[in-house]
Amino acid sequence: YTLSSFGTVFNALYNAGGPTINGTLRKIEIYRERKLVSTFDAYDFLIRGIGENATLKDQDVIIVSPYVNRIRLQGEVKNVAAYELLEDETFDDLLLYAGGFTNNAYDGTINVIRSEGNFKKIKSVSPENRSTFRMKNGDEVLVPTISDEFVSRVSIEGPVLNPGEFELVEGMTLFDLIQKADGLRGDAFMDRAVII
Repeated sequence: YTLSSFGTVFNALYNAGGPTINGTLRKIEIYRERKLVSTFDAYDFLIRGIGENATLKDQDVIIVSPYVNRIRLQGEVKNVAAYELLEDETFDDLLLYAGGFTNNAYDGTINVIRSEGNFKKIKSVSPENRSTFRMKNGDEVLVPTISDEFVSRVSIEGPVLNPGEFELVEGMTLFDLIQKADGLRGDAFMDRAVII
């Protein structure tokens, strides 16, 4: 490919149509006069803002090797995709590349489906060990959605001025709830109320 004198690794990859689905984005090698002069990590450059998009010289060769570790990440993360991780990268790195959790993500213990031999296994990753849990090629992660169940909630219906749902606080009484609902309407039946 012919590039301008200011052409960079990104320019060359763009002209070539980018790496194929099996190509690496983490270890792109630049050779000059048959010697390795630079290694380019697109994740570091695009996500962390580190690394160098090196300017190429005449007759440089760019080698894009096959990926080594690819992990599929689905569910409640900002960027659902298959991510390529290096050997020493962890679950935290995977979350960083995915942009983190969405607002509806369950961020407790998350399960990783891993192939071991002829079987699949579940590995549970707690929040405490995300920074040390090493991901392996073929791992699949599904970040679940938080439950629709409420805690610390009460609701009031009927002849009150402001029916609806309210926060249940320690020591709250029925009278307190009626006060939060702005009191009773004039047509309220005062002899009985039903608490479910």
